[in-house]
Amino acid sequence: MAEKGYCINHPLVTAVARCKNCMKQVCRDCQMKTDIGIFCSEACYLQTKNYLARQGAYDKKPKWHWVVSKWLRRLVGLAILIAIIEAVAYFVLGITSIQQGIDWIKSFF
Repeated sequence: MAEKGYCINHPLVTAVARCKNCMKQVCRDCQMKTDIGIFCSEACYLQTKNYLARQGAYDKKPKWHWVVSKWLRRLVGLAILIAIIEAVAYFVLGITSIQQGIDWIKSFF
């Protein structure tokens, strides 16, 4: 521990850890070691455990907005590509109608 601190329950005893939930310092006797970290009380442990359970449930839900945004990005990209092709056809090749474009393509075959 970088700074010297004292236990929240025993003001004269040097702290050895911080609660994972509230960050309060605790001594060796007061620390509650669990599978998910060190806590100062059962309440802090349960708060963190419930949060992690909710977070895990959220992570398992399908992210439909990601799927939609992926397809939306593809559509926007396709629209931009079509606009670029049209601009090149109009300004560089001088094609002003669809029929002229078809005739231009047929000239290669």
